[in-house]
Amino acid sequence: MRVAATGVTLPAPRGTSGGERPRQEVVAAFARDFALLAGRDLETATRDVGGVTVRSWFRASERAAGEHVLDVAAHALGVFERRFGAYPYEELDLVEAAITGGAGGVEFSGLVTVASMLYKRPGAGGDAAGGDAGGGLGAVLGGLLASGAGGSGALDATTARMREFVTAHEVAHQFWHGLVGSDSREHPWLDESLAQWSALRYVEERHGAARAREEGDRQVRMNYQLMRLQGVPDGAVDRPVHAFASPLAYAGLVYGKGPYFYEAVRAAIGDDAFFAALAEYVRRHRFRTAPRGALVDLLAARGDARRVRALARRWLDERHGDDDLGRGDARTLVGTTLGVDPETLPQGSGALRRARRRGQRAARSGRRRRAARRGRRRGRRGRTQHPTGAARGARRHARRRRGPARRRRRGARGRRRAGRPRDDDPTPRKRRRITR
Repeated sequence: MRVAATGVTLPAPRGTSGGERPRQEVVAAFARDFALLAGRDLETATRDVGGVTVRSWFRASERAAGEHVLDVAAHALGVFERRFGAYPYEELDLVEAAITGGAGGVEFSGLVTVASMLYKRPGAGGDAAGGDAGGGLGAVLGGLLASGAGGSGALDATTARMREFVTAHEVAHQFWHGLVGSDSREHPWLDESLAQWSALRYVEERHGAARAREEGDRQVRMNYQLMRLQGVPDGAVDRPVHAFASPLAYAGLVYGKGPYFYEAVRAAIGDDAFFAALAEYVRRHRFRTAPRGALVDLLAARGDARRVRALARRWLDERHGDDDLGRGDARTLVGTTLGVDPETLPQGSGALRRARRRGQRAARSGRRRRAARRGRRRGRRGRTQHPTGAARGARRHARRRRGPARRRRRGARGRRRAGRPRDDDPTPRKRRRITR
């Protein structure tokens, strides 16, 4: 068993002569949280970045993706240390993990997880382009690829770019909210929007401004435009987690709109003042929890205060997203995601609807296959000594699923025979008077 954890793992497991199981010791200091992941088939690759050991953990079958994650994390850590200040720990671990709910990664002190779906080739056990292939953009992409728009090579490249951006985003979380804390429940934009913007800075410094604009459209702006395409209204970015009406609204505003506040302020006050304010923010609140307005105050102090505060109101409190970011349309979003010319995609909303239906049909067939496998497993558990135990167990499972609907139908027929009113009928029927 191999263990990845927050902090530093001591060199070797230690056991006692009395037959006690080996013990793994981990030492961590100044950590906001502690995470531990263990697995039997984990492999590692390491790199030294200015005295920090960066280590990527991955399954043996995903070595190429695991080494890509290591390369991105090493470059991102170098960029962030130059821009924001020193990384506080001796090690940084990046672990492949089976994350559910569509999240690309999760951050902890000195350790981040990256979703397994980003390590696999598209179609090999999940939809790397959008989480659940049964709805949303994932279904549209699946249908468009089936119709030949971009081919599987386009989706492979999209997955690699998404893996790179997610990795840089999670490494940025080592500074926000790891090194500089914030109230992530009441003001989630403080660390999430800043981590998004920081990931774009990594792309800019490593790949150039043109690539950074492309990734901004693909990884950041698209969250907002997809939200608007689904009919969710624009709104304030700075609000508690519970105040967002849906996960789509949270992603669109916190991940899609909020990061552009920092870019607007950077353009207004210049790079020197902007990065000096960020470095001061780290120095003042290192291993502490920064107040809500601390960063905006520092940015205002380094430039035109009225201009900076007006930008904060516009991007964080008011509703100008459609003017600033655009609402987008389905063909443009799909083309941006796949990195292909939208003009090469099927014409008209009807074609996109058909593409979506193709993706949904593929998802339904996948769900049916998984349900069949569950039925077979239940059948095997129910088998005793009879050779047809598996089939009998599957039939019992089917009867249990049909039972409630059958009872409801029987109850409705019995009420009609007795002359009793239906549950959904607001005017009870008159009973027939019986006379002798």
